[in-house]
Amino acid sequence: MSTPTLFGKGDPIDAMFIIKYGIAWTYTNSNGEAERLENGNYFGEELLELSFSSKLSRLPLSPRTVKTHGRIEAFALMAEDLKNIVSKNWMHMDTENSELFAAYVVQAAWRRHREIK
Repeated sequence: MSTPTLFGKGDPIDAMFIIKYGIAWTYTNSNGEAERLENGNYFGEELLELSFSSKLSRLPLSPRTVKTHGRIEAFALMAEDLKNIVSKNWMHMDTENSELFAAYVVQAAWRRHREIK
């Protein structure tokens, strides 16, 4: 049984995903070394860098392969939506704390998503 590939290494990344349920594995090379992702973990964060630029003209390429392990449910922030969230919250940006800013952006989107449901 093969596991579905969400991103292949070198594929364009058009969304950032936060896992709500299930397990995914990331592979950076062909030697089989993998990182396990589960509830609350995310992937596709390379899209955040692009969100800070003025144009979404070219999507970043995935530096790794991401595969699911069984059933998975994830919250997706599409490239254009992520760019809108970043542009509306840029005033919280501190270059020394960009990871904290990224977490803030994702948390804000997640809260809005939960309020809608």
